Amino acid sequence: MDLETALQVIKSLEQQLDELEDAEKEYENEMEEVIENLKKEVVQKNQELSSNKKQIVDLEIRVDELETQNAVLLNRNENLQAENDQHLEKNVLLEHELAYMKETLSTSSPSTTIEHKKIRRPDVDDFKVTTSGSTLFISPLQDRSKQIQHPQVSISKVISTTSKRMPLS
Repeated sequence: MDLETALQVIKSLEQQLDELEDAEKEYENEMEEVIENLKKEVVQKNQELSSNKKQIVDLEIRVDELETQNAVLLNRNENLQAENDQHLEKNVLLEHELAYMKETLSTSSPSTTIEHKKIRRPDVDDFKVTTSGSTLFISPLQDRSKQIQHPQVSISKVISTTSKRMPLS
C-alpha cells in the first residue's frame, strides 16, 4: 500500500471515528434526557402515592365518624321508639277514658255535672295494654270472659299524655 492510499484510509478512519463520537454524544444526551424524565415520573408517582395515602387515612377517619354517628342515631331511634310506644299506651288509655266520659256525659241529665256526681269507671282499670313494636295489645286484667272488639291497635296517634291519673269526684 502506498502512502497516499494509507493517508486516505487514515482520513477515512478518522472521519468514521468522528461520526462515532458524534453518535455517542447524541446517544448520551438522549439517555440523560430519558433518565431525567424517569426521575420526574418517579417524583410525581411518589407525590401521588403520598396524596393517595393521605386521602385513604382521611376516608378511614370519615368512615369511623359515620359509623359512630350511625350507632348514636340507631340508639336514639330505639329510645324514641320506646318512648313512642309508651305514649301510644297512654293514648289508648286516655281515648278509652274520653269515650267513657263522653258516654257518661251524654247519658247524664243536663242539670247534673261531673263535679256533683261521682262517676264510677269500672272499665278504665280493667284493661292491660302492652306493646310489641308499633302495635298495642289490649286485654282485660281480671275478667277474661270480656270480649274486646279491637284487641290490636296499630295507629300511633297521641292525643294527650299524663304523668299521673287525677281522680274524678
